[in-house]
Amino acid sequence: METITTEQLAKTLELHRKWLKKEPGGVRADLTGANLTEANFRHSTCTGANLSKAVLFNADLTSADLRHAFLTSANLAAATLIGANLKNASINGADLREANLRETELGHVSARNADLSGADLSHAQMRQMDLTGSHLTGAVLSHANLLKAEMGEVDLRWADLTDAALTHALLHDANMTEADLTRTNLTRTNLTRTNFTDANLREAKCANAVLVGANLSDADLRHADLTGADLTGGSLNGAVLSGADLTGAYLIRTDVTGVDFTNVRTAGARFE
Repeated sequence: METITTEQLAKTLELHRKWLKKEPGGVRADLTGANLTEANFRHSTCTGANLSKAVLFNADLTSADLRHAFLTSANLAAATLIGANLKNASINGADLREANLRETELGHVSARNADLSGADLSHAQMRQMDLTGSHLTGAVLSHANLLKAEMGEVDLRWADLTDAALTHALLHDANMTEADLTRTNLTRTNLTRTNFTDANLREAKCANAVLVGANLSDADLRHADLTGADLTGGSLNGAVLSGADLTGAYLIRTDVTGVDFTNVRTAGARFE
């Protein structure tokens, strides 16, 4: 693995800048597999650069322009990407454990099977991001925008999604055990067969959500909005629903063992 010096990196980025501007002598940056541990990319323009399999451990990419960049299988563990723009980039299979991605632009990014465990994604823009099969255990996604994101089979155990927006997202077969979804917007989200055991969904917005076969055992759903939600074949065993709104919801073949429906609105709900 080649270690890139500060001088070599500066030259590579300058040639890349010229390539983007179609100036004479410009060369697209190809840092595939390079050792860039703790490298400084602050405010750098890396649009379309190839950083696949590069080691960027603890690197500083604050406010870097990484649109359309290739970071497939790159090591970005503990890297700082605050305010960076990765729109339409590829980070499939990348290691982003404990990375700082606060306020990062991740719209339309492909992050299939990426490891974002413990990463800080608070206030990140993640619209239509593909996170299929990725690991986000213990990640912070508070106030993140995940509109229409693809998150099938994602591991979100112990994650913080407080005030996050997941409207119209595909979140089927995910693991959200003990996750914090306080005031999270899950309106019209596909949550089929997702595991919410012991999760906190207080004041969550789940109107018209698809929760077919979902496991909400022992979940805290106090004051949650579940109007029109489809919980067919799911489980609410031991869940706390005080103040929740289940108006027009579908609870056909749903396990409601131990549920206290006192102070729960159920007008028009179907239980058979």
